[in-house]
Amino acid sequence: MFRCKRIFLLVALVGFANLFFFTSLSQAEDVPKTGQSKKSLRENRNFVISYTTWVEKMSLDDGIQATQDFAQFLGIGFGFSQERFTSLRWGRLIDAALMYGQANGGGSQTVISYQKSHLSWFGAQASARIAYRLNSTVTLSAGPIFLLRNLTWPNNGNPDLSVSSGATANLGGAVDMKIFLNDQWEVRQSIGTLATKASTLWSMTAGYHY
Repeated sequence: MFRCKRIFLLVALVGFANLFFFTSLSQAEDVPKTGQSKKSLRENRNFVISYTTWVEKMSLDDGIQATQDFAQFLGIGFGFSQERFTSLRWGRLIDAALMYGQANGGGSQTVISYQKSHLSWFGAQASARIAYRLNSTVTLSAGPIFLLRNLTWPNNGNPDLSVSSGATANLGGAVDMKIFLNDQWEVRQSIGTLATKASTLWSMTAGYHY
């Protein structure tokens, strides 16, 4: 499962790279101003709402035997982002959000039977990225992300059972594409990976300019 997700991420990254290359060749030196104000071409500040999902490796140990399974996290985030350009093409993007959601873990296919659903968690996410403007409505960006989430897996009343997944604080990287719908609204889709006992992270974000 993790191998398939890594392959999918690689394909996505190659696709972004190809889009970046061929679109850059076709663009003129100046960025078109159609559909955006001059201010939005220099700087954008947004209130954002995002949906994020990722999978973590889960470790199960009952003191006699140990095995691994998977946990899926789903979350909603509320925060802000700021994008500032120092030239027609290049700039930087920072964002931060508070998050909450649910997690589902385990199954019945391992030597230790364990399954939990709809466990609540809360956390935060932040990133800092380099941004490249393809045209007046499409921007690509890439950079590191930081994810913090708080969740304790119950032991089902078995004091000998130890259950854990991923890491409370995790680092990773992501690439994304942002599309300006108009002077007030934008949407951004991100795909990345987390470093510690986790796999592909995917996120969809809507932003309102203020």
